[in-house]
Amino acid sequence: METTPLTPRRDHARTPSPTGLYWSERGVVACARHAPYERSDTWNWERWEPLSREDAAAFAEAGCRPARCETCGLQAR
Repeated sequence: METTPLTPRRDHARTPSPTGLYWSERGVVACARHAPYERSDTWNWERWEPLSREDAAAFAEAGCRPARCETCGLQAR
């Protein structure tokens, strides 16, 4: 029985984000590497979209920390 070798996963082309970040309706922030695939159920059900510069600036205006990928932040610890 022949098997075919697995090929590395290619990064999925997604809608560009001016900030390089994406966020969900629940408030989860992720970079392009850690955001769900655009055509996935998670992307659709949680209503992920690119994080605009205006929304990123609103984080600071609200007294919050700057918007950043939550997964990258946890990995840096």
